Amino acid sequence: MSIIAIVSGLISVAPTIAKWLGGSKAEDAAQKVADIATKITGLSDPKAATEKILIDPVFENEFRKQISAQEHDLNRLYLLDVQDARHMQVEVIKNGKTRVSREFIYWYAAFITVFACSYIAAITFISVPESSTRFADTALGFILGTMISAIIQFFYGASKPVKDDE
Repeated sequence: MSIIAIVSGLISVAPTIAKWLGGSKAEDAAQKVADIATKITGLSDPKAATEKILIDPVFENEFRKQISAQEHDLNRLYLLDVQDARHMQVEVIKNGKTRVSREFIYWYAAFITVFACSYIAAITFISVPESSTRFADTALGFILGTMISAIIQFFYGASKPVKDDE
């Protein structure tokens, strides 16, 4: 079982670790979380340490404290992954051999934006059959919540959730 799968069980204890378990730096972040778990419990096996934290409130509380203390380092790993994606795009713009390779991300973003606006206009002004209403609502939620927000986050940066500050 991978280290990411093992420590993902601890998301219920400290939900903030969920964002660290994706991207190219996920393995490093998962290992850091596993190290915290094994240090707290005194067990060498990350899976056993995870299970111990999940059943023992004392270890659970200590794990939360340690995650809070290490949050800065874990956020740094997460942000390095995002920075790599932006750096890659800068390099493509500088060194792209063709106009298509240099401008692809902008054309892609424009296509997604036009598609999203067209879909929103279509379901707003064209009647949707009653049997397809839920499908249309689901697609609208995906378009607004995922597609458009991903474009905005890529070009303007993602904001840190307010709940992380609490």
